[in-house]
Amino acid sequence: MSLAALAAGRHIVCEKPLAMTTAETARIVAAAARQRTVFAVNYNVRFYAAALRLRRMIADGEMGDVMHVNGSYFQDWLFKDTDYNWRLLPGEGGPLRAVADIGTHWMDLACFVMGTSIRSVWPIWPRGTQPGAGRSKRFRRSRGPAVGRGAPAIR
Repeated sequence: MSLAALAAGRHIVCEKPLAMTTAETARIVAAAARQRTVFAVNYNVRFYAAALRLRRMIADGEMGDVMHVNGSYFQDWLFKDTDYNWRLLPGEGGPLRAVADIGTHWMDLACFVMGTSIRSVWPIWPRGTQPGAGRSKRFRRSRGPAVGRGAPAIR
């Protein structure tokens, strides 16, 4: 739908997940870059008072040099055995599933408060759940600025 709306020259505010795969996401990002329209994804957590305060503290150097960022995004909507959500099914949520939906809130928040972009990710799977499970894997994608010294000013 996003690609069709972009082709029609429409402004878009897209809800998550943006796409079902990283390849689809890349196609949307490339199409949006070619348009003269607004294309946005809604990330509301960055505007919470605590997030704005933390962003200011980091920008003003009150936190010192931040060397590592770690976090979680807690939800209680799957607390009971009877709870169901489309995010649990690869056929409904795609291979990215909950990461493409709620996980991106955490990633956006980390980037927003730090004033930078994610440069590498170390996913760690419980033993026996993924090939090479129990070992950390490193992926590099972004060429964004370094965290800490030299990060862009936040105002």
